[in-house]
Amino acid sequence: MTASLEMQANEYNEEEVVMSYVLHNWIFVGSTAYDEYTFVPWLNRNVYRRTVDLSRVCLL
Repeated sequence: MTASLEMQANEYNEEEVVMSYVLHNWIFVGSTAYDEYTFVPWLNRNVYRRTVDLSRVCLL
């Protein structure tokens, strides 16, 4: 492979590997409580944060 083609291949690979470092928070509401989760893109998974009893929350 020529140096030019190798450089293009490396640039292409770097563009594909671009990863988001933005955390996404979401809440699952059940009948008696809600669970908080955070999606961590570099782990490619949701991480459990906590469970909150709905009796302790004022829902408007």
